[in-house]
Amino acid sequence: MAAFTASGKYLMRFHHLNNTLKPVIIHPIPTVSFSSFSRPLQAINSEGARESANRMRDNASIKMQNKAEDMKDKTTSTVEQVADKTKEVASKVTETAQDLGEKAKQTVQDAWGAAKETTQNLKETIVGKADEVKETVKDKGESLRDTMNQKN
Repeated sequence: MAAFTASGKYLMRFHHLNNTLKPVIIHPIPTVSFSSFSRPLQAINSEGARESANRMRDNASIKMQNKAEDMKDKTTSTVEQVADKTKEVASKVTETAQDLGEKAKQTVQDAWGAAKETTQNLKETIVGKADEVKETVKDKGESLRDTMNQKN
């Protein structure tokens, strides 16, 4: 079994031999001291991080505002389209209702005209037949009177 560890300046591995662990150096670890400039780096990094965070926040805010405006524009456009379509359909319904009303009025007028004409024709036919019957009765009556007068 092997184990790895960093000890001081070397990376070491341990070998298990005869119930003992024997260290073996793998390679040296370079050491660099950052103590002389770590504070300025931290200041730059924290200031840079702050500026970066502010830019990211501002960019996100601008993107969200743009998206909100796009959504508003699309919603407004959709609402306007629906309103226009509703007006168009309402106009067509009104036109159709007016057309149907005119057709119904014309149909009633045609039916009334046909009924008046039929009544007039019936009246003329009945009056004409009545006049014929009257003439026939009158003729028969005269004929009967003439016949009776001849017998007397």
